[in-house]
Amino acid sequence: MRDLAGVLTYWNAGAEALYGWDRNEILGKPVHEIVETEFPAESTSSQSTLINDGRWMEIWFRKQEMAAKSSLASRQVFKKEVGSVLEINRDITAQIRAEEALRQTERLAAMGRVAGIIAHEINNPLEAITNAFYLLRNHPSLDEEARYYAQLGEAELARVGHITKQTLGFLQGVQHPINVPIAGLLDEVLQLQGRLLLVNKIVLDKKYFSDGQIRGFPVELRQVFLNLISNAIQAMPDGGKLRIRMGTRMNEANGRTDLCISVCDTGMGIKPEHAKHLFEPFFTTKSTKGTGLGLWISKGIIQKYEGTIQFRSILFKGRNMTSFRVILPGVSPASKGF
Repeated sequence: MRDLAGVLTYWNAGAEALYGWDRNEILGKPVHEIVETEFPAESTSSQSTLINDGRWMEIWFRKQEMAAKSSLASRQVFKKEVGSVLEINRDITAQIRAEEALRQTERLAAMGRVAGIIAHEINNPLEAITNAFYLLRNHPSLDEEARYYAQLGEAELARVGHITKQTLGFLQGVQHPINVPIAGLLDEVLQLQGRLLLVNKIVLDKKYFSDGQIRGFPVELRQVFLNLISNAIQAMPDGGKLRIRMGTRMNEANGRTDLCISVCDTGMGIKPEHAKHLFEPFFTTKSTKGTGLGLWISKGIIQKYEGTIQFRSILFKGRNMTSFRVILPGVSPASKGF
C-alpha cells in the first residue's frame, strides 16, 4: 500500500519475499525508487488512468543482481476515500522466459526444416556439376594449368557435398538407439565450428584415446557437444586454446567402463556466484544472446544415458581455464584409458 507520491505505507510478508526488503527498512520511503522499478515508456499516463478509472494493470521490470531483470505483473487499485493505492505485484519472470524460449525453439525448428529442404534439393544439381567437373578434368583439350583449376573446383564441390550431407545428418534422427562413435561425432561438430575457430584465432588441441562407441541417439549426443563446444568458442572472442580429450576409465563403484569427454577453454572463466546456477533453466551469462536452456537441456540428455556432466573453472598461471566433463556409461572395454 502506498500514497500517490509513491511513499510506502504497508508492506506484507509476500512483498518482503519478492523484493528482499524488510518492512522496517522500507516503510515511509518512495517504494519504486528503493526497489529500482523500470516502468515501460507508455506507463507515464498510469497515474491519471489510476485516478480516473480507479484501477490500472501493467507489466514492468525490476533490476536484480548480475544485471538480470525480473518481470512483474502489477495490478493497482486507487482508494479515493483514503488517497491510497493498493498494489498487487506478481513475479512472472519464469513465464516470460518460457514463452520466449518456446518462440525461439519454434523459430529454430522452422529454420532446421528449411535447412533440411535446401540441403536435400542442393544434392541433385550438385551431383550434376560434380560429374561435369570430372569430365572436364579428364578432357584432352586441357593444359596442365586448366586441369589444375578443374581439380581445384572439383575438390571444393566435394567439400560442399560433404557439408550438405552433414546438415542432413544433423537433422535426421533415428527411431531406435544405435552404436554412435563419439570420436566421429566430435569431429563433425568441430568441422561445423571450423570457421569460428579460425576467425577467433583459437588453437584446437584434440586427443582421442577411444572411438567412444555409445548406444544411443546421434542427434541428442550431437546437441550436447555442439552446445559445449559453442560455449567454449564464445568464451574466447580474442583467441585462446580449445582442448578436447576423450578416453575411458573404470568405475570402481559398479565395475563398468565409463567414457569421459572433456571440453576445456582458456576463455573468460565462470564467476563463483554464477557456478551454482549454470545448469538451471533460463540462467544465462550471455545477456540477450542466450536463452539459458543449453546446459540445462544437455544435462537432461546426459542424465537420460545415466551419465553425469561436471564443470570446473580455475585461474591457472594467470589464465582462466574452464572445463566441462561428460561421463557416459557403457563404452566398449577395448578402449584405452584416460
